Amino acid sequence: MLEEFYLRILRAIFPEIQEKEARIKELEEEISRLKRNMHRDDMTGLFNYKYAISRMLQLARCQEFTLLSIDVDRFKWVNDQFGHPAGDKLLVIVAKLLQSSVRADDIVIRNGGDEFVIFLAEADLAKKDLVINRIRQSCIRISSYNRGVIGEIKAKNSDWQLSLSIGSVTRSKGDNRSLRELFKLVDMRMYEDKKRELYS
Repeated sequence: MLEEFYLRILRAIFPEIQEKEARIKELEEEISRLKRNMHRDDMTGLFNYKYAISRMLQLARCQEFTLLSIDVDRFKWVNDQFGHPAGDKLLVIVAKLLQSSVRADDIVIRNGGDEFVIFLAEADLAKKDLVINRIRQSCIRISSYNRGVIGEIKAKNSDWQLSLSIGSVTRSKGDNRSLRELFKLVDMRMYEDKKRELYS
């Protein structure tokens, strides 16, 4: 009689316990997802600036490295002609292009708007040139597409090509310049490259 009483209680309670355990698991998964996404740019999935800077400061203490500053050429024209949704799609394409052009140890950041930064760990001038060439070749390949947002842009302007202005600076061992100084220099070099693109 007593056993039957306890069984009835367990049958009544157990479904509720199961539901609570399932809910706790859902919440733990959501917290884990939010923690991962704290460090990511919502649109592109790349690291965001705040997180990336903290990682770069750690790596910059002991490594030779190269910084690339990258800006999408004629991006305002794309936004003006096709609207921001098309511009956003183009940024996602560029983000994937940059991510596929570097190694797993390198850091690709969306710096806001149509600007990106790449931190190439332990990269000398030869490695830097290799990455930049890979990025340029990928731009040429993507510009040949006739589908999606690329096809939409080319239908309106058949001469349009995806191009990126790129500035670079390499810090070798013994170089005491700060990350702040290097960022200032690499941005200046990117704008110099943009001027060459505009007037070529």
